[in-house]
Amino acid sequence: MIVHITYGMVRDDLPLIIETKEEGFTYEAPKNDTCLYVHEGAPSCLIGHYLIDLGFPIDAFDELEGVGIESLFHENAYKVLMEEQGFTADPEAVYAMSKVQDLQDNGYSWETAYGRVFEPDIDE
Repeated sequence: MIVHITYGMVRDDLPLIIETKEEGFTYEAPKNDTCLYVHEGAPSCLIGHYLIDLGFPIDAFDELEGVGIESLFHENAYKVLMEEQGFTADPEAVYAMSKVQDLQDNGYSWETAYGRVFEPDIDE
C-alpha cells in the first residue's frame, strides 16, 4: 500500500497529534542532542509522530535519523528508501513538514510551529 502525503493531509492531521500534548508543548531533543524522529523505540519529534501515525515503521528510522524531511523525500538515496516503505509526498506537503520541523527544532511550541506554517495571519 502506498501512502501519498498531500498538503491537506499535513494541514489536517498535525493538529490531532499536537492535541495529544499539553498546551504550549515544546519539543526538546533527547539529551540535548539532535532532534530525533524516534527515541527509545517511540516517536519523538512532531514529524516522527506524524509519519508513524501514517504507518511508517519505527525501525525504518534507524538509518534515517539526522536527515531532514526534505532530504527524505527529495534526495535519491533516501527517496528510494521512503518509496520502499510505501511513502511518497507532494512537494507542498514536504515543504510544510520541513517548515514545521525547522520551527520545532528552533524551540517553538508545536502549536506555534503549526500556526506559523498553516495560519500565518493569526496573531500568537
